[in-house]
Amino acid sequence: MNPQDTNSLNQFYTDLRQQILAAIEAADDGGTQDGEFTGIVLEQLAVLSGETENARVCADIKGDKLGRTLHKIDGYALSENAEHLDLFISIYRDYDQPERLTQPEVTTAFNQVKRFLNNAVKGYWHEMDESEPAYDFARELHKNGQNLVRARLFLLTNQQCNTAPPENESLRTTTLDVLLTHTIVDIRALERLNLRGEPDPITIDFAARFGKPLPCLSVPVENETYQSYLAIIPGDFLSDIYEEYGSRLLELNVRSFLQFTVGVNRGIRTTILNEPAMFLAYNNGIAATAESVELTDSGQHIKALVGLQIVNGGQTTASIFYARRKDKADVSQIFVQMKLSVVKSHEHFGEIVNNISRFANSQNKVSDSDLSANSPFHIEVEKLSRSIWTPQQPGQSGQTHWFFERARAQYKNALAREFTPARKKAFEVLNPKKQLFVKEELAKFVNVWNRLPWHVVRGNQKNYVEFMKALKAKEMQPGNVFFEDSIAKAILFRSAENLYGRRPNAIGDLRYLTVPYALAWLSKATNDTLDLYKIWKRQCISDGLSRLLYNLMVGVERFIKTNAPGSLYGEWAKREDCWKAVAGQQSFPGVDLSLLINDRTDPAKQPLRKTLTDEDTAQELLREQDNWLRSVSAATWQTVSEWGKTDDRLTYHQRTMALAVGDKVKKPNSQFTDSERQAGQFLLELIMKKAPDILRQTDEPEPVAAGEPDTELIVSVELVQQAVAFDKRRRILAVKSHLQLKDIAEGRKTLNTYTLPFAKEKINFLLTRGFEFKQ
Repeated sequence: MNPQDTNSLNQFYTDLRQQILAAIEAADDGGTQDGEFTGIVLEQLAVLSGETENARVCADIKGDKLGRTLHKIDGYALSENAEHLDLFISIYRDYDQPERLTQPEVTTAFNQVKRFLNNAVKGYWHEMDESEPAYDFARELHKNGQNLVRARLFLLTNQQCNTAPPENESLRTTTLDVLLTHTIVDIRALERLNLRGEPDPITIDFAARFGKPLPCLSVPVENETYQSYLAIIPGDFLSDIYEEYGSRLLELNVRSFLQFTVGVNRGIRTTILNEPAMFLAYNNGIAATAESVELTDSGQHIKALVGLQIVNGGQTTASIFYARRKDKADVSQIFVQMKLSVVKSHEHFGEIVNNISRFANSQNKVSDSDLSANSPFHIEVEKLSRSIWTPQQPGQSGQTHWFFERARAQYKNALAREFTPARKKAFEVLNPKKQLFVKEELAKFVNVWNRLPWHVVRGNQKNYVEFMKALKAKEMQPGNVFFEDSIAKAILFRSAENLYGRRPNAIGDLRYLTVPYALAWLSKATNDTLDLYKIWKRQCISDGLSRLLYNLMVGVERFIKTNAPGSLYGEWAKREDCWKAVAGQQSFPGVDLSLLINDRTDPAKQPLRKTLTDEDTAQELLREQDNWLRSVSAATWQTVSEWGKTDDRLTYHQRTMALAVGDKVKKPNSQFTDSERQAGQFLLELIMKKAPDILRQTDEPEPVAAGEPDTELIVSVELVQQAVAFDKRRRILAVKSHLQLKDIAEGRKTLNTYTLPFAKEKINFLLTRGFEFKQ
């Protein structure tokens, strides 16, 4: 390793140590270095690489009378059906620099994990106290251990490890036959993961792994986009590859493995078990992509592949693996045809993958919306749906997400990854099922408001095709404003459906066409002045708009039934002629647009809504964090450091960081390092909890609000409570101001002649920074 790489690794190692020390101090129970390290690495393996899902920190250690460790784990991830298990053991050492793990240490660690698995399956939970963290987990393994197919054992360490992990093996008991794989994640792997943000590409060396290269036929077509190869891959080859890489092999597939519940998968299993020789004839094979391919000198065999991904045929691949492991099927006589595309054009990679899925798949039906799941537009909408919180509503304890399902079954799979009933409930609270929407629905909500109701009436797939055509023509990139307005349109659409009602209490029997036509007419009649942002903020429509919508739908349905040629109302509604006729109506009985005076915006005074990019959001967050640190004087940071000396409340490193932050506060143009920013935030939160009087004494710079203050603002304790909750999330106010408002919110101080002007000033400032209150 060259000196530059060594310096980079040592800096990463030091930052990780600081992060762990800060996390321990922030934890209510103090935490442990092993536990905090495990938690950090599990999050990175889940978020950055997708290596594991639903992993939990869970320490369990069993020793003998001589103090020797018999078994040990630090975390686990168990699939919903208990077929796949990840077990983690950590070796964390608080050295100044990373050192090397020895072969015996690696062997001992993996043996400890294996003994835990063996003991748990045998009923180790009977020896445990119910309060122990791993009690429920061990009990679950004993109960469902016979379902286990594969267990991946991970050794996590902040040291360097040059030792190769053990070879795959099987753990067999009277009730257990589990494939064990071994992975080592050391400090160098963690640094690469953090720098790259993704794992190393899947590389398969056929010659080294299987003893021979893979025969192939190169398609004699030269172009700059891709090179194609045809091959026949043995079933045991394919099963072995899936055995090692699992779902990572299918990252670009538009769907998750649907298990043997789907009819075609049951058919695959039946063929494997009963007619393996016919598999090649019956099965359509797989379509795969790779970043590069290495051929033999003859050009007729594939020696190795880099960046292998199965984009079509995930069902086939997983089914072969499951039949081999669960049914003990001999898959060596099974052969699968593989069409391999080595994609040269990274610019059009997503489009090429989508088209491969579109034209190669004929086993499980895939809709147009499934095939466009990987489009940049939908990927961005998915990101927005996971990051944008709804405005908090009266009577709600917190905010929620509108969950966008980019690929089929995402919500169900995300919920399934929450292991315990409590976590499932928490997920459902944050992502209510009523706020789930899919691509076809998004197309419907948007096209209705774009006054294309006849497309919507034609059905989800046809409407979706038109929606995607329009997106491609406009080259639209969704942002926070698009997302918020789309949700407002969703609220409008679903509110209209509820108002229309269901038999026998419905307006009629044409809801599927009346709702889109009524909303399209409303969009035209209000000329894009309906305040969608207000609907987003309130997460509902007003009483006045509800009454108008009901009367409007009564009128629209009556109009369509009266004017449709013959009695084919639905067929007429699928034609643009129907829309022209409805749009030509100036009004309908009982529909008075003046009732919407509070639901419309003034075209001359449109609300200012800033479109935020990811970079904007990140930079704004950094500015707010820095301002929060600077709201505490340098002298107070000195006091924090001195407070930490008493009874060793703070470590030496933490006291030094407090002084470093104070030095930066003295220099207005200086910039905090990431380590200083992180340590400073931790220290402020700790002091606010343990010694808030230190911060109440600081001489802070008062923030200046942008724009004119609201002199008519009526301040109540409830409003102060909302402001404190908002500032707790955003950290906009100076620390001293936050604490003073918190005293009012929690009843330690009253709203009086002295505190009222202060509260009004601070709330006015928060209003300029995005605070919205509920009267």
